Amino acid sequence: MPEAVYVLLDRPLTASEQATLTAMKGDAAQVWAFMKPLGGRVVERATSMTPREDGNGNRGESQPFHLNLNSDRSAGLTINSMTAVKDTCSAPTAKTVIDLPPAGSEPRQGLLWDLTGGKAVRPKGPYVLDEGESQGKLYFHHNIVELGNGQANMAFLIRPEVSVHTCKWHIDASYTDTSGYHTQRIPKGTGTITTEAVPRKARPVLPVHHQRRVGMRRPIESEGLHSHRVLALM
Repeated sequence: MPEAVYVLLDRPLTASEQATLTAMKGDAAQVWAFMKPLGGRVVERATSMTPREDGNGNRGESQPFHLNLNSDRSAGLTINSMTAVKDTCSAPTAKTVIDLPPAGSEPRQGLLWDLTGGKAVRPKGPYVLDEGESQGKLYFHHNIVELGNGQANMAFLIRPEVSVHTCKWHIDASYTDTSGYHTQRIPKGTGTITTEAVPRKARPVLPVHHQRRVGMRRPIESEGLHSHRVLALM
């Protein structure tokens, strides 16, 4: 369970459910154990990060997932770019949002894509989140990914951030091999990744405990927390 999250639900809480959550006094693990069977989804709070290489200062909420890149080719290939492409974006409509704010700061890892704004706003990134000299750098300005020819798979924790829009999107991975330049869509075909936003206008409906707040807002579709996506470049 991440340190600071929102838990979203597609319907209002019943009076009994509200009473149960109130009794938990903001214990994040208990809240999630209760909400998950009801269809709850987790959205992580915005990252705090040193200035980004391109000066981009946008921040948003995230639903991370693991991306595994692999190839079973005998010849090698080199991924030199991955670009996020928005397919559709719409206003979030969650009916219940439980706010579990942080007790302190928590470092984040992985690659961050800025998907804030509507469909017409071009995504930015991916940026390196890991602490160190590379933090905030555009990953593919300084790195490549080599697969095939016995190379080990490459795994990334992807953190796409949205703000006021829930977006369905995909990744275009550009790579070269002995036959030239190619692009692979992730997911393949017409599949998309959904990253949902948290509605901004909340009306508190439960007492505040330990700086934990529960509010009502208006639902969304969602992917699971830290879901897995696999790319096989054949």
